[in-house]
Amino acid sequence: MPRKFRVKVEDKEYIVEVEELDAVTAGKPHDEPTVRNTKHPAKDDRVATKRTNKKGTEETPKKVDKPAPRGASLVSPMSGTILDVLASVGDSVKKGDKLIILEAMKMENTVLSEHEGVIDEIRVAKGDSVDAGDVLIVFE
Repeated sequence: MPRKFRVKVEDKEYIVEVEELDAVTAGKPHDEPTVRNTKHPAKDDRVATKRTNKKGTEETPKKVDKPAPRGASLVSPMSGTILDVLASVGDSVKKGDKLIILEAMKMENTVLSEHEGVIDEIRVAKGDSVDAGDVLIVFE
């Protein structure tokens, strides 16, 4: 019988269902995952649905990237060491552009822009150590 738990990871709260396995079923594959994320999706995570226009044909709404709000920032998703900064102050970036290479647990991770806008300030340099949640870049 699955049990529900509230789990907090990096200041985000999730509700998960966990099923306890006994010795008989522990080695057997299951039809469904043991742990499921039952968190409601955020607005940006929702899947675009089709709708019918006046002509009776279906169309999919397009998601429009908004520029970063003034003073928005890009924060480190994890603790690690900055291997490279791929952008400069004044650069115009789009959502999804590669901005920083971060090494964490001996793996290189690319930190992507979450906003569209112009870089106002870069607060890290190659070789800096950062913690999860540290501000890396500030947008105009």
